[in-house]
Amino acid sequence: MHLPIDVKNIIERLEQAGYEAYAVGGCVRDSLLNEEPGDYDMTTSALPFEVKALFKRTFDTGIKHGTVTVLMPGGTYEVTTYRVDGEYEDMRHPKEVTFTRNLKDDLSRRDFTINAMAYNEKDGLIDLFNGKEDLEKRVIRCVGDPIKRFSEDALRMLRAVRFSAKLGFSIEKDTLNAINELHENLKAVSSERIYVEFIKTVLSDNPDNLKVAYETGLLPLFLDEVSPLFKDEEALNEAFRRMKQVDKDHILRLGIMFSEANKKKKFSPKTVLKRLKTDRDTFEGVEKLVNLSEKELPTTDYEVRRYLADNGLDMTKRVLALISSIGEKESTKCKEVLERIDTILKNNDCITLKTLAVTGNDVITLGVEKGTRVGTVLEALFDRVLQDPSLNNKDTLTSIVKKEFL
Repeated sequence: MHLPIDVKNIIERLEQAGYEAYAVGGCVRDSLLNEEPGDYDMTTSALPFEVKALFKRTFDTGIKHGTVTVLMPGGTYEVTTYRVDGEYEDMRHPKEVTFTRNLKDDLSRRDFTINAMAYNEKDGLIDLFNGKEDLEKRVIRCVGDPIKRFSEDALRMLRAVRFSAKLGFSIEKDTLNAINELHENLKAVSSERIYVEFIKTVLSDNPDNLKVAYETGLLPLFLDEVSPLFKDEEALNEAFRRMKQVDKDHILRLGIMFSEANKKKKFSPKTVLKRLKTDRDTFEGVEKLVNLSEKELPTTDYEVRRYLADNGLDMTKRVLALISSIGEKESTKCKEVLERIDTILKNNDCITLKTLAVTGNDVITLGVEKGTRVGTVLEALFDRVLQDPSLNNKDTLTSIVKKEFL
């Protein structure tokens, strides 16, 4: 396993001071899968104040839980003291943690075997729970008793689904049975945390692993509106086929799922996503995408320019991608629209009010009364230009205002 120079230096400095230190968790897992880790977390026998004493630039990230962020030339790295979690009172967070000098204690509290491995160059791979073997077997398995792990943190059940989707792994039998038994505990988890795991599954290479979330009872707890879709295997498989076909764009993939679910029973994607505490761009974007996907596509140049003006280029491309994923006939129609869009963009046709050759101040100067009348005149001119882009010059539009609006 290759460690970045900053990670090596952090571990070596801790070891030189007489402490143990390892890269731990996801970075070890990803390295063993021959994937580049997104970040590197470290665990150490040093207490937080001892870590801070060894490095010039640090700040407290989660000092209560033993985490100190160390600033190095190549970036920032979280260093966490070995710990034992106390009682979990809310099925999500431990009431308190106890620091320990024993690595096994720390690894024992982690969620899955594939995330409970540690590594440094001196000792090599520390794999106390056969995580490497589970990587080779392609299974998600809890560390120790899955009932205990999921009782401690109910979100881990959805994380099991997410990791199985991300890696293309199956969930080990006892781990899966524990999810079935304890799925109702997910109600204790915040909507924001649930959405994070859910959307990572949607954006994975295997969004169809959401079937596991449905079959174990997890999905209906926070997204029951799509349950009718999951009861129709043919329609569900078609939805997943289409989701895999398009880019890993969360609005687009959610749009496909919700548009298919809407065929079974109408609901508002906006209402669902607001309940899951998503941001405005997401819930408004998905709602608009689903609605537009049910309408006819533009066919003439004017209609395409108007469509772009009303919906924007990004949303228009999402609509076309969603409809194209239905089948060859729909894809052909969408390609024709895309060709028209390419021509419109190459010609620099006016498709926004910002690029109209006259402004509100211009029409006021010409004599149009201030207020809503100004907007009405600009919209009329804009529509005229959408029909005939050659009209978009100041002299021509000024002449139209004088003749038709004064």
